Amino acid sequence: MFSVFDLFSRKLRAHQCSAGLATAVFVCLAFAIGSAQPRAACRRGLELVPRNVNNSSRQAEPGGLIPSIAESDPTAIRIETDLVIAEFEVHDKKGNRVVGLTAGDVRLEEDGVEQKIDMFAYGRSSASIGRSIILIIDYSQSQSSYIETSIAAAKVLVELLEPNDSMAIVSDDVELIVGFTNDKAKLKAGLEVLGTRARDRKFGMSRQLSALFAAVDQLFSTDEKRPVVILQTDGDEFPLLSLGRNIFQFSGCPPLIDRFEELESILERFGTTVHSIIPGLQLDGGHQNIAMSEKGQLDLETIVRQEARIRKNVLAERKSSLLDRQVRNWANNRILGTRAVEKISRMTGGTTQYLGSPERAGEVYRRILDEMNQRYIIGYYPIDALRDGRKRKIKVSLKQGLNYHVRGRTSYTPAMKTAIR
Repeated sequence: MFSVFDLFSRKLRAHQCSAGLATAVFVCLAFAIGSAQPRAACRRGLELVPRNVNNSSRQAEPGGLIPSIAESDPTAIRIETDLVIAEFEVHDKKGNRVVGLTAGDVRLEEDGVEQKIDMFAYGRSSASIGRSIILIIDYSQSQSSYIETSIAAAKVLVELLEPNDSMAIVSDDVELIVGFTNDKAKLKAGLEVLGTRARDRKFGMSRQLSALFAAVDQLFSTDEKRPVVILQTDGDEFPLLSLGRNIFQFSGCPPLIDRFEELESILERFGTTVHSIIPGLQLDGGHQNIAMSEKGQLDLETIVRQEARIRKNVLAERKSSLLDRQVRNWANNRILGTRAVEKISRMTGGTTQYLGSPERAGEVYRRILDEMNQRYIIGYYPIDALRDGRKRKIKVSLKQGLNYHVRGRTSYTPAMKTAIR
């Protein structure tokens, strides 16, 4: 994360930048962190990691593209079907999960037209349709205090996956660590690659949104039935999208996308559900332990010190006051990043969990897995079966008398029908 912590503790060259504008301050921070360690070549797509990790049979093609499971595995069965799968969850007014619903309790519409429900299941009973899960972990320098416990928690999550689930692991370097596989030993070995790098202080490049874009675009197929992403990041690449590409000639690699809408579009096209884990304190959601001033406003300097203490940064013990402009700039960009990550999860029907301290990683990852396992899954063959690449709206509602809140996927874009070779 391009944060104020590293600016003070490392005493790098951020003061060379203009200090007049808020964006200029953020560029200064980017410059400071970008100068802190050697940069690898900027990747324009996913690449297999050159480590002694036995990846699945899905090897990169020229240009860094990864073939789909059916294309790379001769034993895989490719099913051409118009079946649409949507996941959703139901809560009462107090936020408690509602279980025990049946297909008869649900009304399903596509573009305002009621659809016949052909499949309905809840929780583990839906495991017959396996999930394709991409785990993306931000292991950049500012995340160092969270990495070890998060890697351990992710290994537990891997162990608890259903037999029909497959997973791929991607880093914030836009790097494919492990291709799709259900071999849990391979997945754990891939996670250990990230853990080893962090212990050796070979951190990632904070290109989390670029990694998300490339992973969904290159790993998922348009016929994927249950594509899921678990994204652990604070989203600090997002504020850079509005600053233009010129700053990256000195601060690092440019994003793979120019606008956030490009990421929204690719997630919708592949029907992806994104569950996010945001390390750090929640600045704009009323975290119970967040520091507040006597006037009821956020005490930003105290918050900065709290986070510095979590990250074992010397800034936590600094006695003099921090520059108000820099503190506020850090907070504003932090909020921008986390709101972007929250929006990604919300619009895809996923959930967001805050990882307030490293020791809570196991609890947070378990909650994410519970969210994934305790969902309703509904399937239907659209009345309008034309696969024209046009966005379709999905609405799942409960029949009269059931006053519960439904949250889940709200749209999909069917792939253009092509000839089968």
